[in-house]
Amino acid sequence: MELLIGRIAEKKILSEALASSSLELLAVFGRRRVGKTFLIRSVFRKQLIFELSGVHDANASEQLLNFSKAIADALGSGLTPAAPILKKRKAVIFLD
Repeated sequence: MELLIGRIAEKKILSEALASSSLELLAVFGRRRVGKTFLIRSVFRKQLIFELSGVHDANASEQLLNFSKAIADALGSGLTPAAPILKKRKAVIFLD
């Protein structure tokens, strides 16, 4: 696995959000191809329970269909199985 070099301030912000006793929503934005996805995957590697990347050049209904299929596959065709996971430990859901 590749090591994450630098990004000290960014790693600190992400780690603080993970350590928070509250629910957190983070938006990571920036130019294309600068390592945002790699940063998230590196910092939240152990807590990442669901990840989805959008489909390039797809319209809104195709994106929603892709999302609904991915979430159904990840949770076993329903939303209720996620509740026990979230009650036991911190978890990260990553939408790219």
